[in-house]
Amino acid sequence: MASHPMGPGSAAQPSEWHSSAHVCNRNQLIAFFRASLIAIILLGFLVLLVLW
Repeated sequence: MASHPMGPGSAAQPSEWHSSAHVCNRNQLIAFFRASLIAIILLGFLVLLVLW
């Protein structure tokens, strides 16, 4: 187990963790929308091929 430092600097760490987690969540959301858009385009192309 890693030990966590206790002291005056340890109070600032949770806010840094929250800010980096927020950026990570936003990046994951952008990646999810991008992947969804690509999937919809590919499904539309597949439907066009089947119906043609």
